[in-house]
Amino acid sequence: MASPACGQARSTGPLYARTHRFVYTAVVPVAGVIQADLVLRAGAWARRVTPAGQLPISTSGPDTEVVKTTGACPFAYEWGGQAVLGELRYAATISVREGRYRYEVKDFAFVEPGAGRSPASTTPAETYYNGNFKPYTEQASRFQATMRTCFTEIVQEELARLQESMSQLTNKPGNE
Repeated sequence: MASPACGQARSTGPLYARTHRFVYTAVVPVAGVIQADLVLRAGAWARRVTPAGQLPISTSGPDTEVVKTTGACPFAYEWGGQAVLGELRYAATISVREGRYRYEVKDFAFVEPGAGRSPASTTPAETYYNGNFKPYTEQASRFQATMRTCFTEIVQEELARLQESMSQLTNKPGNE
């Protein structure tokens, strides 16, 4: 995995052309699995990533089942010799139809707790990629690289977990 460093070209990631927001999508076939099992898998994954106190939303269409949620992934990074805890939030939609599923993960935002007099902050992840964040100091440049690295690693891990969850066998009563 490449991480940003001095002299490298700025990585754009999978930016959606009209909004300049990150959007990750894929259609994944799952051979030999009925739609009801895929819906159960999508719901189980969504319940794991949804913040406490919230619930995923499930809807049904004529031949498609959809699970939507807001995911939250806590992470820590070191800054100024101290550990900082943050969270990457995102919106996820999984559509299940005829032995395949389609996922769309978007609306990424870093949420950092406030400290002392500083209030909590929410920053769209794209800020560190699209030129809106202009580091004028070496420290700010390192912070931008840290946020890019955190974003890349978290998204790769979350997408891998989603795909793994959708390929796992569903536990049914009596099948333990």
